[in-house]
Amino acid sequence: MILSLHFGWEYQLFPSPKDVNLCRFFIDSGVDIILGHHPHYPQGIERYKDGLIVYSLGNFIWDQNLVGHTNSSYLAEISILKDSIQSVKVIPYRLNSNYRLELLNDNGAIEEINSIAKILRNKRILNEKWYFIARNKIIEQSINITNAALQKKIKKLLQLIKVLSSPRWVYTAISILFYIITGRAIWYEVKKRVKRKCSLNA
Repeated sequence: MILSLHFGWEYQLFPSPKDVNLCRFFIDSGVDIILGHHPHYPQGIERYKDGLIVYSLGNFIWDQNLVGHTNSSYLAEISILKDSIQSVKVIPYRLNSNYRLELLNDNGAIEEINSIAKILRNKRILNEKWYFIARNKIIEQSINITNAALQKKIKKLLQLIKVLSSPRWVYTAISILFYIITGRAIWYEVKKRVKRKCSLNA
């Protein structure tokens, strides 16, 4: 049984320990091969018991900004004989600036995927990696929350300034100030002057 699994944290080179445990649970439950996708970065391949876990194939031909490892991907050529996996061949490639696939003939990309696979087999190192990833995510989210809260406050302040600068509020503010200084209502004084001016013109 082959399971295509859309999961994982975006823009990370390592699956989280939780995702590793989830995939191993699927293999223990009878799945033979897991093909993962979603993180946009290529992640490692793990042989677990009689199964195979491909945590993330990468971006394939996703036309997003080519930053970090989003232009790196690989194909997994899996040979199956009867009920068992015989071999797995990694075929790395990258997207160029025109989003065209370019196969990589060097061993650098394969070595990188193999080095990620080694980390997956070492629980302590994977947990350490994810401690720093999670910490950075928390800091990033707290900055985003702070920025969002600040933007909300600025928006409210601008709305208040807009309301307070309307003619009605300006008149009200002047009326209150006039009353505090003179002890008289400004509308009454204005009315009195208009009456006096009208009687002089008549």
